[in-house]
Amino acid sequence: MSFEVSLAPRIFAKAMKAMMQEIRIRWLMKAVQYTDNILLLWTNKLELEKKTQEIIIQLYSMGWTIQEKKCRLMGEQIFTFLGWEINSIKEEIKITKDKQKNLKALIQATLRRIRMGDIISIKEIASILGMLNFLRTTIQEASFYNPQMNRIIRNHVVNNYWDVTLIAPKQIITEIELRHKMININIPLNISHFNPTVTPTTDASIDSWSRTLDTQTSPRYWKFGPFAPKEKIRSSNFRETTAVPLSLIKIQPILNELQIKDFLVQTDNQITAHNIN
Repeated sequence: MSFEVSLAPRIFAKAMKAMMQEIRIRWLMKAVQYTDNILLLWTNKLELEKKTQEIIIQLYSMGWTIQEKKCRLMGEQIFTFLGWEINSIKEEIKITKDKQKNLKALIQATLRRIRMGDIISIKEIASILGMLNFLRTTIQEASFYNPQMNRIIRNHVVNNYWDVTLIAPKQIITEIELRHKMININIPLNISHFNPTVTPTTDASIDSWSRTLDTQTSPRYWKFGPFAPKEKIRSSNFRETTAVPLSLIKIQPILNELQIKDFLVQTDNQITAHNIN
């Protein structure tokens, strides 16, 4: 796809439409396309491999270029993807050894700069935070471990001071060292599917929060409450995220009464979903 073209994924998908129809009609296969990725589904492994090779030949004949090094042409139960090792046998996901090594090197270099009092830019702090947020996939609470880094970035970005430089702040050492400990442990995340028996839905306005609670055996529960004065003046993303723990505190007695262990929180705010996941 062409870089720096906002419509590139849409253009590519439209260009691939004829080929996707050809796959479904000629090979009678289930095929799913996401931007420049194609997922082929078939019930028999040997037949799938044979049909995949035929489709590759057809793609080449139509002028398409395939990066075979990035493709998975045979089914695997243990594979790596974007720095993660995914094990479908144990239904687990964890950081690959190479990614673990690179993250540890980044953290150690950052800690050296901070302890030496080097000059660092806000862009660099944001970049480091972005790389450390890689852990969110396996450590859901990781996004709550960096309040100091977020505060430093927010205080400067609110005035569009992205290019500001400052002495590397020592108050973020604890947060970075905690990430280093997490990476060393590298506990796999279980990705097996669960069936939630309770679904709380949260929402927030300028001055209050609300939630509904749906269960499989009981009627819908509804509750709302006001934000504290300090919470009201924060961003809408902050209020939406804050509505989640406030709601969970209120439904704790219901969860205990119904002996609920698994539940799924629903929200219409993308940042909130990213934070709690």
